[in-house]
Amino acid sequence: MFSVATVTETKAILLGSQVTVDGFTPRRKVRVITHAHADHTKDIGKSLSYQETILVTEETAVFLKHTYRSLRSTRKLVVLKPGQTYKVPVDSRRGGYEVIKFVKASHIPGSVQVVVEDEEGRTFGYTGDFKEPGTGTPVLQGLDALVVDATYGCPLCIRKYKETMDEELVRLVLELLGRGPVHVYAYNGKLQEVMELLRLHGVDAPYLLSRREFLIAKDLEKLGYTFGEYFLEGSPEAKEIERDGWYVRFSKFHNFRQERVRGSKVLLDGWQFVPVQKVGPNAWRVGFSDHADLEDLEYYVLESKAGEIIIDASRASAAQWFASRLELYGLRKVSYRPI
Repeated sequence: MFSVATVTETKAILLGSQVTVDGFTPRRKVRVITHAHADHTKDIGKSLSYQETILVTEETAVFLKHTYRSLRSTRKLVVLKPGQTYKVPVDSRRGGYEVIKFVKASHIPGSVQVVVEDEEGRTFGYTGDFKEPGTGTPVLQGLDALVVDATYGCPLCIRKYKETMDEELVRLVLELLGRGPVHVYAYNGKLQEVMELLRLHGVDAPYLLSRREFLIAKDLEKLGYTFGEYFLEGSPEAKEIERDGWYVRFSKFHNFRQERVRGSKVLLDGWQFVPVQKVGPNAWRVGFSDHADLEDLEYYVLESKAGEIIIDASRASAAQWFASRLELYGLRKVSYRPI
């Protein structure tokens, strides 16, 4: 098999000849999962059947084991930390390896970028989902080919307030806590990120968590995460806190419209491009995203100095437009896949 860097119709990122990332492809020895969001764990059951190894970070392993029973005991799930490498044999008769390396990414807990070096020394990379390029997310530089996530690579996808995004959320939560309990709604991973973020910014109200989120928090604390005081919903302690009326409760994104609760509701929405919007008598939507916006994407690509840029069109609605825009900067080898 020849070495490649491309994106398939099934949203799999192919790097080298042996590695498939964030999607299933048959006849590849290793599946890499860059983080625990559902669109990057697609067809994990197939990978368990066909891939020899599934590479993840410690945090991603925590999320996956609380989501998929089949991953709790399998030996195929192998943990790799950012900065570490993993060798994949290419041909048992000839010898030779492809080398996988994880590089940290700022997105949700455990997110990484991936670099694969093939037998000939060629390097292929995938950014995965990321934000804060150059600070929270190191730019992969000088690769032969780079696959770039471009979820927000569209004309209107610019957050003018991104430098103060965290502060906007903290300010709102503190204000609402002065009126009563606050219910925060977010996707898996972002929820845990915000739990820690609020603590770092001085929010000390107790947290109430569902059983799943409670167990995930316990496991992440073993890895060094700090969530302060939190309690299992329905426990005697939680019921006492509810009567007191001063707490932050975390729930799934999709429960925002369904739940009728006492207090204020806050939805974290990456597709909103203003900081805070009131959407009901006691409901707010916050433009809080873990993805790079258009300006960040352009910065990353230009700084990468990769030999070839491939835009992941399987997770972006304006990949063709973004590829054309990059050509205006003088980049000659730019494409989007799948077409």
